[in-house]
Amino acid sequence: MGELHPEVARLYLEALERLRGADVAIEMVQPPQALETSFTPNGLLMGGEGWRIWKDRILAHAEVMDPWIVRRFEAGRDVSDARLAQAHAERAAGQSEFHAWLSQYDGLLSPTCPIPAPPLDTIDETTSPLSRLTRAANYLDLPGISVPCGLTDEGLPVGLQILGRPQDESSVVALGVAFERVSGWNGRSPDLSGFEA
Repeated sequence: MGELHPEVARLYLEALERLRGADVAIEMVQPPQALETSFTPNGLLMGGEGWRIWKDRILAHAEVMDPWIVRRFEAGRDVSDARLAQAHAERAAGQSEFHAWLSQYDGLLSPTCPIPAPPLDTIDETTSPLSRLTRAANYLDLPGISVPCGLTDEGLPVGLQILGRPQDESSVVALGVAFERVSGWNGRSPDLSGFEA
């Protein structure tokens, strides 16, 4: 999973222990590819396809569109058709390998985000670690869910990501329900005082 903030790592391990306590078999495993390796190729596909689909709209209306979306799609301007086809072939091969590996498990658990929530004005979506672990679900075509698994010492929420086998949403939801039953977080929310309008 790469580097995790210490509090995120602690809450993730505590979540695994709670599931073990509920008689869910938990194994620490190494997937054939780390989840974060999906970030760059997924970005290339989003940019390359997004530019082809939305180019005319971006050229005509970029000033009223979300600047991060515009930048993400403009990055696809220089992706050739050959490179896009190669990226799709690499994705298909990676999916095949990952799906075969995951077939022996009911799901794959990870933190949803490797760091506590940063202030919005500090986020750079082109390099952001926020989706470092979640983009794998899109890239690998896996169902996924995030459930709350605790709060940092500063009261920021941390999530547990549950990914399942292709087209096996029921196992993902079942694992989410199992965790919510033992988590102690079901129905709780962080203290949002100070954020009132």
